[in-house]
Amino acid sequence: MVRLYKALAAEGTDPDHPARGYFAERFTRIAEAVTAAYAHIQAEGGLADGGDPGRAAIDNVAATEGLELLWLNGLDVGMAADIHRLISGFLTTPLEPYGPATGPTGSTDPEG
Repeated sequence: MVRLYKALAAEGTDPDHPARGYFAERFTRIAEAVTAAYAHIQAEGGLADGGDPGRAAIDNVAATEGLELLWLNGLDVGMAADIHRLISGFLTTPLEPYGPATGPTGSTDPEG
């Protein structure tokens, strides 16, 4: 499923592809939601000094998408743990430690 999503997302970058609008809107919606979450954290004093909610959101989306590609290519990726570590870097107080690493579907098998 992750492989299919990645293929469609890549094809959707073509301005003439029928999925173009879907993926552009999807990434915009995700980035806006994550930006809002970081802005809320910032308002409560939880974002590290100099942190920008919008840039943190883009970094999160880019890391998530990139980690999925690395995982599909057989690299040792612990999606949840890696994103957990990234988010902690944006915060004044890191998140609680995370458990065992698995791929984006919860499986350690890229076919999974």
